[in-house]
Amino acid sequence: MAGYGELATDSFELKRFMIQEAHEKAFEIKVMSQRLFEKEKANIIREGKKRVDENLDKERTKLQTELNINRSSKVNKYKMKKMNVRDALMKELVKDTTANFSENFADPESDEYREILKNSILQGLIKLLEPKVLIKCREKDVEVVQGLIEEVQTEFQELMQQETQSEDYTVELEIIEGSYIKEESSAGQCGGVVLCSADKLIVCSNTLDERLSLCYEEFLPVIRRKLFPNT
Repeated sequence: MAGYGELATDSFELKRFMIQEAHEKAFEIKVMSQRLFEKEKANIIREGKKRVDENLDKERTKLQTELNINRSSKVNKYKMKKMNVRDALMKELVKDTTANFSENFADPESDEYREILKNSILQGLIKLLEPKVLIKCREKDVEVVQGLIEEVQTEFQELMQQETQSEDYTVELEIIEGSYIKEESSAGQCGGVVLCSADKLIVCSNTLDERLSLCYEEFLPVIRRKLFPNT
């Protein structure tokens, strides 16, 4: 009987030992599982955070691009509007200057306009250097121009003789009858003349409107700085 008691005790101790070892092994597995869980959770959170950050960066870049486009569009629209206003003012300036020419310089009865016509014809003759030159003018300027022909021919010959030491430069002037500068046109409002060779293949426009356009183009940067100093 004593041997049976010892066997029972040993069996109990073995059972307790196995249970203890099982508990320890279960705890160890539980701890390892918890660690693996925490590690996997950290990986998932890190990957999720990375994807969120990437999406946020994409959305931020997209939004910034849209803002830049909108800002650029507004700036360009404002610049275009400002340019259109400036161009309108410049055109108004040219219009007012043309009107001023018409009112104050283009009067056939004016001695100043007569001098302008004479110099315009003389300049055209120097450019053309043709033996015969046809003159086109406004119908109301015909009488004035006709009265200038002999004077201009003489001045041209004297000037060319002085500059070239030659008497070969003479010119015959003739007004084109029936074909006049239309008075309702810009050139007609300002006055002046159009000269051409006898065969009408070479033309020199010397209207005040043409001279105004040339001056406008040449001094456009200066005019803009004067009118719009802060732009």
